Amino acid sequence: MRAPFSNLPHFLPCTTLQHFFGCFKVLSGRSRYGTPTLAIGMSAMGVIAAAPLDFEAIIELVNILYCFSEVRPTPSYLLCRIRAE
Repeated sequence: MRAPFSNLPHFLPCTTLQHFFGCFKVLSGRSRYGTPTLAIGMSAMGVIAAAPLDFEAIIELVNILYCFSEVRPTPSYLLCRIRAE
């Protein structure tokens, strides 16, 4: 769960997607030291939620989230490229 939330603020500068991802703008907020406090808190909640799972289930969950985080930027990038032209 932490991979999609930690990578999400990197895709907000695309102005065409800001309207679509407007509800996630809160995740890009930073503290006075530059740390994304809400994203770190959500990541910690994900770790706590995964604590009772066995090792194989955690590995499977991490693999699914990694695949999601690798596939997710592609449509965003293509949409930005199409709308920029």
